[in-house]
Amino acid sequence: MNMDFRYSFKFILLVYIISAIVGGYALAIVGGISGGIGHRFNLDSHQMSVLLGLVFLGGVFAKLVWLAADYIGRKAMIVIFVLMYVVATYIFVEAETYNVLVFARLMQGAAILLCTYAFPVYMTEIAPPDKRGRYVAIFQLLWTTGMCLSGIMVFAFYQSFIWNQYLYATILIAFILAGMSCFLPASPTWLILKRRVHDAYEVIQKTQPNLTDEEIKKHIDDIRV
Repeated sequence: MNMDFRYSFKFILLVYIISAIVGGYALAIVGGISGGIGHRFNLDSHQMSVLLGLVFLGGVFAKLVWLAADYIGRKAMIVIFVLMYVVATYIFVEAETYNVLVFARLMQGAAILLCTYAFPVYMTEIAPPDKRGRYVAIFQLLWTTGMCLSGIMVFAFYQSFIWNQYLYATILIAFILAGMSCFLPASPTWLILKRRVHDAYEVIQKTQPNLTDEEIKKHIDDIRV
């Protein structure tokens, strides 16, 4: 099976775009469906405020997870983020008690905010140096697009969907995203950190085929520095 598609920058960019949109949507959608959640679990305003704010507390856990990035790699971090989001969101939509909602939202928050570290770092390490700033800006723009999309979905389907249906769709998309993420090439920076210079050379050569041999070697030397 020809796996060269995984080195195509269009494929890498597609995964990057989907992740940003899903992350923004997942962050904002609970605010839009809070009325349905509150009615389903008979929550008061304090409980709802805690539930909405937990996503940011999950960021503390995400930072702890990120400490392992230099050991297991940026790509592995991305897969962990996506799978964590799938599991947390499934628990959230199937919850029967408020305590389960709290646990799931905390876990979901960690996954969402881990996305804001893992994907931009990965992209800056694999993208051409002259385009890194552009791709980081694109991620922020698409993250905001995902947040706007959540509002549009609630406005468009508030009479048709119940609260958990707004999240079921993201489970499916995130599951597909997890599969796509498994095909991403490893970050050249991480490969060099692990002294796998030959593998790093191959990744740079295939993701940036316009570079000459000397330019690739210089790029590797820059990463080492």
